[in-house]
Amino acid sequence: MRKRFFISIALWIGMFYSVYGQTPISEFQKANGLYEKKDYTEAVDVYKSILAQGNKSKELYYNYGNTLLAMDSIGQAVLQYERGLKLDPSDAFLQNNLSIARERIEEPLVVIPDFFLMGFWKSFYSTFSPRTWALLSILIGILLIGLVYVYLYDKVHLPKKWYYIGVGLTAILLLSTICAGSARTSQAQRQDKGVVMMRGWMKNGPDDRSDDIKILYPGYQVRVIDELNGWKKVMTRDREIGWVKPESYTII
Repeated sequence: MRKRFFISIALWIGMFYSVYGQTPISEFQKANGLYEKKDYTEAVDVYKSILAQGNKSKELYYNYGNTLLAMDSIGQAVLQYERGLKLDPSDAFLQNNLSIARERIEEPLVVIPDFFLMGFWKSFYSTFSPRTWALLSILIGILLIGLVYVYLYDKVHLPKKWYYIGVGLTAILLLSTICAGSARTSQAQRQDKGVVMMRGWMKNGPDDRSDDIKILYPGYQVRVIDELNGWKKVMTRDREIGWVKPESYTII
């Protein structure tokens, strides 16, 4: 009974930490309460204050994004959801609300979908964060080392099924390691991505005299691929490439 009690306490502590992370609890609850009362302006100020203190968590970005979305601040809402996904690319709530926010952009982009196998692979390795995949790899690696140790040093004759288990664990170890690398690469690529904050033209060259290519609306995501003369060469989610001024977007 006592053991069950301590296990319950440990679970509650884990849930508490996962929800609030490094976010000051009282201020976070205050901001959430203001959101519930639809006092969005005050809620935004409190969320900003928490972030200004150097605190961050996916829950903070999620709630902050929801508040901004309720205020029709689409660009800022997309930015906060993207920052939350930067911490945990597998979070379904952030992914869902990011999709909702993108649908509310003034002129939503028509994005060319990935080849279905590539889409499946991205979906698979995004199931867990890079850290979780890495921990899984370590755990399986320890199990394999233990299995090899028992076989080599304890002189134990293992049933044939254990060899199949060893092969299976090796395959899972390889897969989880690849997933960890892919998830980490995807996370790192967000470092070069930004969200458009103000409506403006994307140019075909790095100066104001260049021809206009398309209008970029608040909420569009861009990836920086080059820079020249204070201008940034970017690619939108629909794979159009052009030049913009750096003040037109905010880095995720």
